[in-house]
Amino acid sequence: MKFDHRLDILTKKQTIKVFVKLRPHLLEVLHELKRHFELVLFSSGKRAYCESIMKAIVDKEGTIFDHMLFRNQCLQKREGFYKDLRIFLEGRDLKDIVIIDNKSDNYISHVHNGIPIREYNGEEEDSTLLDLKDYLLEQLLHTEDVRELIKEDFFFSS
Repeated sequence: MKFDHRLDILTKKQTIKVFVKLRPHLLEVLHELKRHFELVLFSSGKRAYCESIMKAIVDKEGTIFDHMLFRNQCLQKREGFYKDLRIFLEGRDLKDIVIIDNKSDNYISHVHNGIPIREYNGEEEDSTLLDLKDYLLEQLLHTEDVRELIKEDFFFSS
């Protein structure tokens, strides 16, 4: 797979070389969504790693993401880390919060706020983000409670 960017990231112990391949349409979708939503990067990755990539490639001017949260804001369980959306509740309501993640375990405590997205493996023709943008703008933007729509669209009824 060809990469788009190469970075040297300084950690506490060493400098690591990172090769980054951006998912097609990432930047245009983020800029469009920013016009309509508060955007928060919530990664279970380490701060130095994620922040370096965001500042060097994705959000150079610091204008896309309203907040960036990292592993130290995640809750830990035996199998790894998960993202507890209650961290956002000051001034917000869960009915208005959506998490998009390629690992559903990351939002296990708020499953009806989560939209699963398939993992990206470098496919040049990937249109996942365009489809996601359309769903967010056409379906979720004006809904009263995102959880109801997500439950209806992404979960089987029993």
